[in-house]
Amino acid sequence: MRRMNAAILILGLGVWVGCVQNKPNDEPEVLKQVLVNYFDGIKNNDHKKMTDAITDDFLLYENGHA
Repeated sequence: MRRMNAAILILGLGVWVGCVQNKPNDEPEVLKQVLVNYFDGIKNNDHKKMTDAITDDFLLYENGHA
């Protein structure tokens, strides 16, 4: 009986820890500065500044004027 209770307790703790949401670590001001640097690079035709501001897997989705 003790083994069963211990197993249920361990399973319950595992489920609880797995379901706890972590605080997002995205800081809006940092993200905003990345975009500002990226678009400054576009504006100044500075490819190096653009690539320095982003990672290799960066994707920009834009909703332009129709």
